[in-house]
Amino acid sequence: MKTIRRLCLSAAAIPLILATPALADVAANASEAGSGGAEGGEAPDSNEIVVNAAIVYRDRTPDPNPVLTYGVDFFQRFEPVSVGEMLKRVPG
Repeated sequence: MKTIRRLCLSAAAIPLILATPALADVAANASEAGSGGAEGGEAPDSNEIVVNAAIVYRDRTPDPNPVLTYGVDFFQRFEPVSVGEMLKRVPG
């Protein structure tokens, strides 16, 4: 029972120990910002990130559905005799 309690206490203490360097870093950054960190042509640090975006739909065709058209010159290349032969040349 003592080992379980000891493990639970050590598991609870680990995040506190690991967070200590991060807290020291925040304190160091706060002291630098208070002393005028924007000297010497450096840009001041900002904690804000602004993203301007919009969803854009690009319609590449003027028609909603693609349309295939076959003219007289297409059928004259094969010289079909009947409508059945013409339809054999059309894909789909």
